[in-house]
Amino acid sequence: MGAWGDGRRVRVLQCKRRLRERMAATATKLDDLMREAGTASAHVRDARTRARDNVVRSLRLLEGKLRDALGGDTLRGLADLIEGVHDDPLYGALVHPANKRFGIDTRLPIDGREALVVYKDGTLVIAKRDGASWEMRPAHDDDLRIEHLENIVAAVQEVLQRHLARTQRTAANYEKAQRLSERLFQAIGWR
Repeated sequence: MGAWGDGRRVRVLQCKRRLRERMAATATKLDDLMREAGTASAHVRDARTRARDNVVRSLRLLEGKLRDALGGDTLRGLADLIEGVHDDPLYGALVHPANKRFGIDTRLPIDGREALVVYKDGTLVIAKRDGASWEMRPAHDDDLRIEHLENIVAAVQEVLQRHLARTQRTAANYEKAQRLSERLFQAIGWR
């Protein structure tokens, strides 16, 4: 048993030594991975915070520029987000919850969920509808999320294009009325 037993014991000892080495390597690798995971998580938190702060600032700047561009006028060509339900329509562009199939003309959810809307005066508001009644409030910074950025930018671009088309038609109608009234004045002798 001497030679065979010693060989077996050597193999068992070698196996235990290899197992300890692997466990030590695994523990070292786990420590390295956990350290890297902590660093990566901190980086993501910092990047998310910076991105969110920048998104909120840029959306507030966009909101201010839109209101300045309107100069007190209201956006034209917007959909009534609660059409036919109330005497006081809610003209705006639905931003979130975004429905890519229907876009900004989608109606407010009827179940009371809050929705982010570009309101007719160019402000960002939170609106909700519960059956036939609805309410809105200004959107606070905490209401704005990173994922809203693209939808808001697309909605503002779309409502501005609609507004420009509608104001051009309206201006043309006013100019036509002016020309007609001048001819009328001439025909009846007013100057």
